[in-house]
Amino acid sequence: MVSREGGDANETNASTLRFGSQDGSNFVISPGTSVTILVNLTNEGNDTELVNLSIESASGWNLDWTRNGTPEIGIDENMEASELIWIEFRVHVPEVVNGMPLAGSRHNISVMAQPYSGGPMEHWNFTIEVEPVSGIEIVSIDAEATIDPGHKLRLPVEVRNLGNRPVSIHLDILATDAQGTPLTDASPAHFLYSGGWAVGVFDEYKIANLAPNESGVAILEYAAPFDAEGEIHIRVLAQGLDDLLTILEENQTVRILRVRDASLTEENPAACERIDPGQTCITRMDLENLGNLEDSFTIHVTESPAWASVATSSEVYNVSESGTQTAIPIMITIDEGTDALQTGSLEIEVRSGGVTHATITRNIQVAPVIDWALIATQDGREGNNVIISITIRNDGNDFDGVMVALDMDVDAVFGLIPPEDALHSEAEHIRYFECRDIEEGMNMTFQAYSSVPEGFTGNGTATLELTVQSIRDPQQNFSTSTNIDYTAVIQNPIEEEEPSAIAVAFEKSLIFLLEWNGLVMTVIVVAIGSILLNQALIRRQKDLERMKRENTPETKSMETVSDWKKRFSERSTEARESVISPEVESDAFVESFRSKSKRSVEAPRMVDQGELSQASDILDRHEEEENIAAADNLVLELLDEGDSTDTVFDLDL
Repeated sequence: MVSREGGDANETNASTLRFGSQDGSNFVISPGTSVTILVNLTNEGNDTELVNLSIESASGWNLDWTRNGTPEIGIDENMEASELIWIEFRVHVPEVVNGMPLAGSRHNISVMAQPYSGGPMEHWNFTIEVEPVSGIEIVSIDAEATIDPGHKLRLPVEVRNLGNRPVSIHLDILATDAQGTPLTDASPAHFLYSGGWAVGVFDEYKIANLAPNESGVAILEYAAPFDAEGEIHIRVLAQGLDDLLTILEENQTVRILRVRDASLTEENPAACERIDPGQTCITRMDLENLGNLEDSFTIHVTESPAWASVATSSEVYNVSESGTQTAIPIMITIDEGTDALQTGSLEIEVRSGGVTHATITRNIQVAPVIDWALIATQDGREGNNVIISITIRNDGNDFDGVMVALDMDVDAVFGLIPPEDALHSEAEHIRYFECRDIEEGMNMTFQAYSSVPEGFTGNGTATLELTVQSIRDPQQNFSTSTNIDYTAVIQNPIEEEEPSAIAVAFEKSLIFLLEWNGLVMTVIVVAIGSILLNQALIRRQKDLERMKRENTPETKSMETVSDWKKRFSERSTEARESVISPEVESDAFVESFRSKSKRSVEAPRMVDQGELSQASDILDRHEEEENIAAADNLVLELLDEGDSTDTVFDLDL
């Protein structure tokens, strides 16, 4: 026996088993199918051989045969010498899953025969090549979607290559009706326009040349019209370029979704927190359109206190998409007479299309009003006293108190009679008091009194003034006054003491100055002129004497030094004699002094004042006339002297 390699048949380790097919066979099989293979095996030896038969797939594909057991484990077969047997088995090529098995890939399968005699194992190896398979799928697409009016929307379409070889996928779109029937004259295309809509396929390069099991995403872009409502129906067509006969279809509907929404904010939340009764406060709101289309909005007040009136503008606010309407006025008015510090809640809504979008809730409070009114005053007299009754009222809207003060512009007895619950000093005549916690609308009455002023030398009018101030707001005040007439007191004449001579002289001097002030000024001017003129004359006399001495020759004195020395030496050198004064008693000295002095002069008799005044007037007029005459003569002399001499008078003023 000769082995397949051509060696001697009796050679040790030579196999006597032979397969009828050569190694390297290749079978092209479609995925998802099975192939039946038949091969023979011959025992070319001279002895019976016990052989183990088995089949192995390198790819792990499923195998089966007509013998007992499984091909992978094998079966023992007893072969006689020169016996030929057939081995029949099937190979199951799996379907393409996740791109496997790849098109054109070859998968090894080996049929093995192992003799128990210890000879070498005999193999028959062949391959199965997988045929190409085409397949695509639309992995995901939105069946329905919504779009804002006038906006664009991009929707993804994911596709995958289900085949076992690379492929490019092409997308088209087609307009249909609501039932999916293509519209008249509609044809598949990359772009279409229908009913104001525009739709197109974008990013198709991302689904080109997809590897097996690879996916890609293309985009369908919708541009909606500026309508509040509407929809478009589209059929999406997907086709692999390696299989033009297979087209996948999916339907998609896009609807315009009108979104209506808004926000309402208060520009200054602190505004109008407290409002006076009878007053109107304006707070302002900002309205923002949060919808996706221009909208018309209205402002409504849904809640307010019974004592407040809240008004809004009745107009409709048209606000563009994402736009804002600013400074919308809200007028809040508090009713007259509302009690202070009441708090209430306001609720303000913004609506469109009958839908409430936003609500603002805020509190308002009635502000305290401080106001007082003078209701009545009543004057009366009781003997020498004036009594005034005053009634005031709290016209504010809250508790308050008053400070009352009384004053008079002359010295008299006056005071206040406050209410029982007032706070005041313990003075006998109260001139200030406070009264607190007076409720709104409550009257308060008190009295003021004054005695008629006395002791004045003339008639007059005194003013009794009352001032009332609010405790909570001292700026709130008012005053009232009452005039009180008084008469002079008739006094008994009092004998005056006779004035002294100095007082009389001083009084007369004042009277004289007041009556003759013009003449006095003239005399003063003349006196000053006379003094200056006298000084000028004296200076002139001195100048004449000086000039005379300068023009007279000098004469030398005949007296010598020895002469005046001789006179000096002739002075008496006799000692002086001290005289001793006699000593006299003090009483004797006084008596001696009085006897040598003149007798006392009798006191002058007092002259009648009227006669003295008349005499003084006569003397004054006489002296005035003499002074004027002397001044006139002096002026005439100066004028005459000025004509007869050239001497210059230097008047040092």
